[in-house]
Amino acid sequence: NLISPIRVQTVSWKILLYHASYCEHLAKIAIEKARGNNFSATEEAKKFYHEMGKFEWDIEPYYDHCLACRVVEQMVKRPKGIILV
Repeated sequence: NLISPIRVQTVSWKILLYHASYCEHLAKIAIEKARGNNFSATEEAKKFYHEMGKFEWDIEPYYDHCLACRVVEQMVKRPKGIILV
């Protein structure tokens, strides 16, 4: 389906691949935050901003990087153990 003649299938696969990266980054931030490692959570957030920002042009109709960064920023700012997404 990655090179399907039906465009919706190829776009869906592309979005799914980016979503996997998105989830991986969020998980790393959440893990560090839950462990109380605020510095590490902030560093993981910076990686998220950079890596997902590279993809924004490619998936812009389906992904709002500014909104995602605001959510991550709120995750990092919250007290230990409290993560609301």
